[in-house]
Amino acid sequence: MCDCSREDLLDEFEAASNTDIPLPIPEPAADEFEKIWSRIQEERAESADTTEQAGSEEPGEDKVIRVRFGWKRLAAIGLIACLIAGSGSIVAVGRKSYFFRERKDEIGSNGVVFNNDMNKVAVNGEEEAYALIMDKLEIKPLRLGFVPSEMSFEEMQMEDGVAYMSFRYKDDFLYFIQSKYNTEVSHNYKSEEENVTYNKWLKEDLTIRKEFHKDNKVTIETSIIIEGAFYRLVGTVEYELFQQMAEELTF
Repeated sequence: MCDCSREDLLDEFEAASNTDIPLPIPEPAADEFEKIWSRIQEERAESADTTEQAGSEEPGEDKVIRVRFGWKRLAAIGLIACLIAGSGSIVAVGRKSYFFRERKDEIGSNGVVFNNDMNKVAVNGEEEAYALIMDKLEIKPLRLGFVPSEMSFEEMQMEDGVAYMSFRYKDDFLYFIQSKYNTEVSHNYKSEEENVTYNKWLKEDLTIRKEFHKDNKVTIETSIIIEGAFYRLVGTVEYELFQQMAEELTF
């Protein structure tokens, strides 16, 4: 896999760590790192078994040690694993940062930015998140009555009386934001297209707003105030899916 010398390989490592040029690495599969790490562990185990067998042979016998995995190959695969893991993190963080970069003052109180991991709350799924909202914010949590099969709960963050729930759907994100209502969380959303849909559970019309970005991404948002609580659903999922989720919001 790698025919270069130790010095050349170290030079490559140093050059890669110092470059600011983005690498053209596609987004990896979710379990790519685990697969590579599993291969490394298997090769290490096989190498150790071979060495033990050679050491247990009687003196005078011909010893044949086959090392399938040299240090250069191990180092190269380790580098690939690091790059893959790093590229995945860059993609994920990049999507979050992009989504809130121009609208942070509209998301929650006091300009809260969602991608601050220091505010992350340990919850095991959205049901625990709803329970925490009721306990900590003392408001009735609004729930997603419809969740697509491919959508997964990612994480929850809380700051200054605002709860943020993050969901992942394929390559898109959806955020569900809830708080006590006050003038600081009232929003001035920059919409370029608006449509109205009816939620039969809440018996309310919901205005769904679209904001178009230069990279052809579309941000979709709707919000409502009920009994002194503020609720917002915002994401980059396709419009028909977002509309169905908005229509199925329920207590």
